[in-house]
This record gives sequence, C-alpha cells and structure tokens, in this order.
Amino acid sequence: MKPLLILPITLLLTFTSCTKPVTSSEQENITDSTLIRVLHATLDSTRTIMEVKDDIFQLTDTMQYHVEHHPDINIRIGAKSLASTLLQLMMDETINTPEEVTFTIDTLLMPFTNVITTWYYDTTALETLGYSCLNQAVIKYEEYDDANHVSILDVVLSPENDFLTLTLPNDPVVFVAIAFSKGIDDINGASFGREDALEIQSEESISEKVYFGQEMIDAMLSHDVMYIAYTETDPTKTKSENFHSCMLLLDRFQQQYKSVKSKPIKQ
Repeated sequence: MKPLLILPITLLLTFTSCTKPVTSSEQENITDSTLIRVLHATLDSTRTIMEVKDDIFQLTDTMQYHVEHHPDINIRIGAKSLASTLLQLMMDETINTPEEVTFTIDTLLMPFTNVITTWYYDTTALETLGYSCLNQAVIKYEEYDDANHVSILDVVLSPENDFLTLTLPNDPVVFVAIAFSKGIDDINGASFGREDALEIQSEESISEKVYFGQEMIDAMLSHDVMYIAYTETDPTKTKSENFHSCMLLLDRFQQQYKSVKSKPIKQ
C-alpha cells in the first residue's frame, strides 16, 4: 500500500498560489480539485497515476503558462516548486508501482522538467533602457531546515555584451563557484570562481550578488548542465555541512536565448 504522507504547510501554500489563474482562459484555469485528484492518485494505493493523466497534463500546462508569463516571481517559484515536488513523488518507487514510475519517466518527465527549467522573459526595461532579461529561479530543498533555498539567475540582454547576475539564497552564504558539464556524469567543463567575477556585491543581511560577463553566457550556451556552489559561514558547522550546491539543465535556456537574440532590438 502507498503510505499516507503529511505534506508540509509551505507546500500546500505553494499549491494555492500556483493554482491562481492569470487569465480567464479555461486552459490556464485549474481548480483545487484537479490538484487533489492528482495527489490522491499519487498517494492512494487504490488509484494509479495513469487514471488521472488528463488532470496531470492540465496541471503541467497551467504551471508552464505561469513560469512563462506570470510577472510575479513568487508565483513562478511556486509553480517550479510544485512541479519538482510532484515529479519526485511520482518517481518514488516506494509509493508507486513499476508501471507508474515507467509512465512518469516516459510521459511526464519532460513536461515537469520544462516547467522547472523554463526562463521568464522580462521586457519591462526594453523600451526605456534598451535591454531585456531572462530570469530563472533555481530551487534547492534542504533537509536540515525543511525549506527551499532559491538562487536567482538574470541573463541581461543588451545591444552590447550580455551578462549574468547570480543572486544567492537569502541566507548567510558566500559564492564559491559555477561549474559546467556536457552531461550529468561529466563535470570536467568550464568553471568560474570568485576571481572570475566582474563584481561581487555583498552587504550585511543581504545575499551576495555576483556578476559575470559574456564568457559565462558562452559557457551556458555550450554545456548541458550548470552547477552553482556556495557555502555558509557558520563556524559551528563542518566544511561539508556548510557547503551547498544546486544544478540547472540548460537546454531550455539555449532555446530561449537563441530565440530572443534572433529578434531585432527596438531602438
């Protein structure tokens, strides 16, 4: 039997925020009952994920719309967090049958991954300042405090050179490095440390903000995976306990970046 899981209140709040439609279109409008049916099928041994596949597709379509179009970054983070949580639940072999896990990998992995890895194209400064921005929230769940920690990436697209801004989680942490790989198992790609940054902004009670130039963008375009490493400054913890990292697949970035760059910039 599938065990009964008690979902944290923060996750339920994420569900609520993510299911608020941003347009009146029925395609984007999703009810709480849809989400409940998906959760029941995932956690209830008397039902299967396959029985609610239409509900799951409606849910992924809605989340995808949010991460592409919603101007509120908190809503986009909520959608990504929900997608990540549901995908982990559906791939958990301890609560799902082999058939359900296979169905998730073959049919649902790509839609959920697209939600997690899609960038938001922000054009609010295009008319006034002449540049636009691709924004991404990389979410890492940490067991030690049972919370999500979010790193923000902004790729600023300008008529001259593009650049990347990394804003670390709002914790007492400092930047260590960004590394790249050609695949999940290959970590011998390009890497950038503190000495490679154009600038590092650090103020008390504010997370570090790190700036990189065109070389970073080129690395993002020529690798498959991006890893962000940072460390806490807690003297009571060991070095390994202080160290944290998160990762991001880059195929969606490469598609969206090339699409945006192919459009003429309005002068």
